[in-house]
Order: sequence, then C-alpha cells, then structure tokens
Amino acid sequence: MLSLSCAPTPVDSLVATGESQIYEALESSLVKLRQTNRLVTGTVIRGRTYKLEDFNKLFNSGNANVPLKGMVSCTKNESVAVEFLSKSGSNISGPKVKVIMKIKSKSGVDIDDISDYGVNLVKDRHPEELIQEEVLLDEGYFKMNGQPTLIKTENGVPRYEINLEELVTPIRKIN
Repeated sequence: MLSLSCAPTPVDSLVATGESQIYEALESSLVKLRQTNRLVTGTVIRGRTYKLEDFNKLFNSGNANVPLKGMVSCTKNESVAVEFLSKSGSNISGPKVKVIMKIKSKSGVDIDDISDYGVNLVKDRHPEELIQEEVLLDEGYFKMNGQPTLIKTENGVPRYEINLEELVTPIRKIN
C-alpha cells in the first residue's frame, strides 16, 4: 500500500540490506556530483505510465505532496519522455494512464555522459534509441502545482500533464 506520510522511514525497513547499501552509495555519489557542474535546476521531464488506481492514489488523492519512490529518472528532451510512456506501460494490464511530469528540479544531476543510453554509449549499445539526456533526481516528495491536465486520449488511454516541484524532502531516512 502506498504511504503518503511525510515522515521519513528507515531504508532498511523498505528494502533488503544489500539494496540499502546500493541506494546509500548512489545517494552519496549524487551528493558529490551536485558539487560539480552536473547540478541541474529548472524544468526536466519524466514520462511514465501508471495503473489507473496508482495514478489516482498519487495524483488525485487531494494531497499536494506526491511521493515518487526510487531514483527519479528524467530527461531534458520531451520526445524521450513521450517515448518512455510506451516503454513503462508495456507490462501493465487493465486500465492505465500515461503521464508527462514537468518537474522543477532543485537538485538534479546530469548523468547523460555516463548513462547506458547517454551520448557516449547509445550509438554502440542501442543504435535505434534516442540519446536520453538523462537527469537523475532523488526519490522524495514533489509538490503538485495545479491538477493533472488531460492532454489527449490515445486508444482509450488518457495522457495527462502534471507540473511538479522538487521539494528535496526524502521518503527514506539514510542511517
């Protein structure tokens, strides 16, 4: 069940110890990278398809602060975000909703040059794919500015646009 509580919870209560260590190492790396020219502030875009019930819990619950769990992969290129709508929804059965999130980043990290789908690796490893222009945000709470806006419906699947602002408020408490 999705918890909308704003109180951070210990990492070990959410994931196994090995995963906790990986998460902590990644978080530590992002902190260091933010101190370089990789810090990204301003608008980044995320495309994701949700089960209808998950979409409603996250974006139609009346709570202005939306928890996004796991590292939040975004892009500077809206075409990449739109492409991810199909990829992220391919295994979802039943009613689903496509969402383009326009996120005002405060602490994003540009990882494109080290990403598997980034400028340096995509041509050799994934020649048919777009360069992702990837920006990574920490999981956490994001303020929803306004309500989800229905953009269009394709094959019975609605596509919404949602404006979010990174609050830099963690879901997990790292020990």
